[in-house]
Amino acid sequence: MKKIATLFYTSILMATLLFSHSIKAQSITTQASDIIFNDVTLTAKVLLHDGSVQTELKRVSYGLRQKKVFLLAVVKIYVAEFFAARPEKLQKNNEFILSSLKSAGPLHLRIS
Repeated sequence: MKKIATLFYTSILMATLLFSHSIKAQSITTQASDIIFNDVTLTAKVLLHDGSVQTELKRVSYGLRQKKVFLLAVVKIYVAEFFAARPEKLQKNNEFILSSLKSAGPLHLRIS
């Protein structure tokens, strides 16, 4: 199981919103995998279609967002998956993640 800090997800979400104007994909196709994480079927791959150009996004990471309620119970909020065209270009630390997003190519954040 992979655990990712909330700060990392927040950074990814903010950057995706900031850079979303540059994505011109006309359609997005996802393919389910056989991996189940916290009762959610994860995505095997994401394809961005823009006319005759097709870009495959690879999974960078996934994780579970939880919230403690009334100091007693932990509630599962969502499972997030993060995809990038060139995940090797990402610098996976809090200091450089935002600056490396543009070089990672098109991004996709899936929340289930």
